[in-house]
Amino acid sequence: MTEKEYYIVKAIEECAEVQKALTKIMVFGPDDFDPREQNPRNNIQKFHEEWSDLQECVDLMSEHQVIPHLPRGFLAAHRAMKHDKMHHYLEWAKEQGTVKE
Repeated sequence: MTEKEYYIVKAIEECAEVQKALTKIMVFGPDDFDPREQNPRNNIQKFHEEWSDLQECVDLMSEHQVIPHLPRGFLAAHRAMKHDKMHHYLEWAKEQGTVKE
């Protein structure tokens, strides 16, 4: 494995951890925690930790030139587009009856 591949694999692992944390929020609720842990953290705290880990992986990939730096203003523009797109599809799902208030 190359160093580039290592950083990509670590980011993939963190994506899976974010998915796992979000799934636990859906299944067990945001305030649930594992009492067997020495320092129990609720599911929201775990999600925030995993999200932070993923962001660090992305930063490291950029720092080590695995991926290019994002152009200035890209994130704000892309997030605004994603916001609108998610709202559009949420409304559509509500119309189809697959999402309830």
